[in-house]
Amino acid sequence: MGGHLSDFVELAARSAFSLLAGASNPEDMAYRAAAVGMPALALADVFDLGGAVRFTRACDDAGVRPIIGGEVRLGGGRTAPGRVGDRRLR
Repeated sequence: MGGHLSDFVELAARSAFSLLAGASNPEDMAYRAAAVGMPALALADVFDLGGAVRFTRACDDAGVRPIIGGEVRLGGGRTAPGRVGDRRLR
């Protein structure tokens, strides 16, 4: 492969905007994707779109197609107190 990933697109990249799930800043992610030859990269932070604008601008600058996504975690079927579905509300 020679360091080029022209057929690969990461669809679940997490940045530092994903608390405890990612560490890289969005700009570094975009420039690294370009450096290894990726045509696109998806930023899918957990509960946060705060890095989307920075990521998109860096991707445009680097020649990488930005894809914006996200992840919402629902908690494995349990409900929080005082929420719809909590038995104490009935």
